[in-house]
Amino acid sequence: ARKHRFFPGHEPIGRTTSFDQHDLLRNEQGVAEWKWNRVYSPHAAEGAPNHRMAKALEQCARDGLTRIVIYGTGTHTLRAAHALARPPVSIAAFLDDNEELAGTTLWGHPVLTPAQLDELGAFHGIVFSSDAFEPRMHQRVQHLEAQGVRLVRLYDTKDVTGAAA
Repeated sequence: ARKHRFFPGHEPIGRTTSFDQHDLLRNEQGVAEWKWNRVYSPHAAEGAPNHRMAKALEQCARDGLTRIVIYGTGTHTLRAAHALARPPVSIAAFLDDNEELAGTTLWGHPVLTPAQLDELGAFHGIVFSSDAFEPRMHQRVQHLEAQGVRLVRLYDTKDVTGAAA
């Protein structure tokens, strides 16, 4: 039959189709990761980015931080997608140091650089979404604490549940 329809690149000789692998793998590391993210990610282990992000957003809501910014748009943020899908707070924007991402959107929210934060208007807190770069991110925006912006770290000396890490 026509099973080759489901396996791009395996058409009979002399027949070609236009298959764009970039559309398939956009925002994904590969097909195996794609399936894992959709099937298992919502039920990931306790220490996973998804769990830490969910706890941080819940704490922000309890503390009255209703409009927040998520700092980081990389792998960590993608792994925390389930927690960010229905957050208990309003996400004002995503923040990233990569200037090439400025002006784009992630899940319908604008992506800004730290230099563009003044354009955003009022927000109550910044949640860092990176395990590898959190200290560097914190340094870049720590001056905002003096303006009343709460900086929420996921991988500080204490985790978001308050227990020692």
